[in-house]
Amino acid sequence: MFALPFAVAQRMDFWTAMEASRKLITKNWFSFFGFALVLFLMNVAGALLLGVGLLVSIPLSFCAIAAAYADIVGLGSDLLAGE
Repeated sequence: MFALPFAVAQRMDFWTAMEASRKLITKNWFSFFGFALVLFLMNVAGALLLGVGLLVSIPLSFCAIAAAYADIVGLGSDLLAGE
């Protein structure tokens, strides 16, 4: 779930980002499963609205994952400033 944010924000390569994401997820697996399930159901609801709802639900899903990543990993001010 967090492999892409790790790769982009921390400048990790693919396997290192996958391993970091796995280690982070396994600490609270059921919480992350519930989070992913809610995002999945939200995207299914968007798809049921003739696909037009996906224009809202997919970006909202990415924003929710980014907010969860920032909350859990804790982004420093240097990453937020783009330095």
